[in-house]
Amino acid sequence: MEDEEVKVSLLQTLKKSSTYFFSNTSSIPIAQMAKKAGIEGRLIGFHFYHSPPKQQVVELVVPQGTAPQLVEEALLLGKRLKKTLVTSADVPGFIGNGLWMRELQIAGSLVRELEKIHGREKAIAHVNSATQKWLLRPMGIFTLADHVGLSTCRRIGAVMGVEEPLIAEYEARGFHPELIEGPSPPYTWKELSHHPLPLQNYFHTLAQATDGEPQIAYRYLQQFQKICENLIQQKVVANETDLAAILKGGFHHLYTPREVLG
Repeated sequence: MEDEEVKVSLLQTLKKSSTYFFSNTSSIPIAQMAKKAGIEGRLIGFHFYHSPPKQQVVELVVPQGTAPQLVEEALLLGKRLKKTLVTSADVPGFIGNGLWMRELQIAGSLVRELEKIHGREKAIAHVNSATQKWLLRPMGIFTLADHVGLSTCRRIGAVMGVEEPLIAEYEARGFHPELIEGPSPPYTWKELSHHPLPLQNYFHTLAQATDGEPQIAYRYLQQFQKICENLIQQKVVANETDLAAILKGGFHHLYTPREVLG
């Protein structure tokens, strides 16, 4: 639950002078919570991706002034759990939701454009299909939002100040995009996850598309690349290698935008 008031209240009831704390929050700044709870220097972000037993990646968020022993304990825990620790700046949303919530805004913008032609539900279905089939991902963007939970998405967006209107509109009923029949790419995410292939030529071909879901997918990916670049420039994520660890290990993407777009 991304509810700062609840988390701070719990930390206040548990705090003792010698206690260190780990938080699995996915969006609330750690230093901010620590200050409100009166445990500055004794709280560290240790954000597991869902579901923790299966996911390899953990975001490590270390506020300035964190006790060195706590940092050492976090590193040891990551090693013991055989997780890949990726350090994020202590900003709302960290790396993962810094990508995810802004990606939802890309999707929402495309829906508002396409609904003028196809109507709302068809527009949602086309964007969902484009992001799964043509971007070679395990789920489409709106199917993934349903999976995460729209209430959770709304809370995260509120923490970050990055809110997509469609989330609130569909929160009660979910998106549940309809399946779109039509052309498909030459391979699927599932096939490529077992038998990887170079994808530069595929995306070069996708770039030539002038309409339909292939064009939607390529436009979407171009905008997503800008989000990735901004997070690196703003030092939310240290470098392209750490970004790749999040995208491939946390979101199960097959590539980073830079790897296929240059």
